Amino acid sequence: MLTRHPCSVWDSYAESFFDGDYAAAKDFNPILPRYVPAIARFLRENAVEHVHVRYEDIVSDPEPQLQRIYAHIGVPHEPETVNYGRQKPKVEGGLGDPLGVNKHSRPVTSSMEKWAQNAAAEPGRVEILREICGGLHPDDVRAWGYDPATLFEPLDRVDVPKAQQKALEAKKKEKWDRYRVQRRALVVLRRDIHNKALGKLLTKVRFFCDVLLRGGGESFNLYKDLQYGERGALPKARQPEPDDGE
Repeated sequence: MLTRHPCSVWDSYAESFFDGDYAAAKDFNPILPRYVPAIARFLRENAVEHVHVRYEDIVSDPEPQLQRIYAHIGVPHEPETVNYGRQKPKVEGGLGDPLGVNKHSRPVTSSMEKWAQNAAAEPGRVEILREICGGLHPDDVRAWGYDPATLFEPLDRVDVPKAQQKALEAKKKEKWDRYRVQRRALVVLRRDIHNKALGKLLTKVRFFCDVLLRGGGESFNLYKDLQYGERGALPKARQPEPDDGE
């Protein structure tokens, strides 16, 4: 199970799918209040055997972390795995951010506190970040491997004017490509989508697609001969076995 600083997760989510628009990302799906508790519960309960790795550890000292992962899944350790950029072609397709991946051939630490720079560079971002991440339960944050008391400390280390100037220069140098056009288009289309004609149309299309795609599975075959509203009984093979004492 890989976890990452919650603020970094949020920033990456907003940058990759909402072109850095924190407000649009929050309105569409805040994600962290749902995902952090769910993953924290999984880590605490330990119902499924797993190995917990923090993103910051794997980029800071990748070899030992990769050895842990290989040992857990029971395959021989391959040291060259850390040099992923030499082994595979560039990332193609998908809606995630392919730009950062293709910049490096192995894990780097430069992105560890990048979220703080990004948040400080635009007005209103820090407030949204503190609202979302500050509302997480401290026990859940600890389960992820982070100290709630120091969660926002990287913000104190940011030179705000410098971060703002850097962001401005980056925008001027930004080149348009298929990924950026796709990302901007998604931001525009998602904005208030449920109250627009397009959103209502897509909702109807999704409903009819759901209806049309039902019925090909085994569960449909169990009930296909019943009248609407009739529960019936499952085939004997599906009935629970009685206890020995019955």
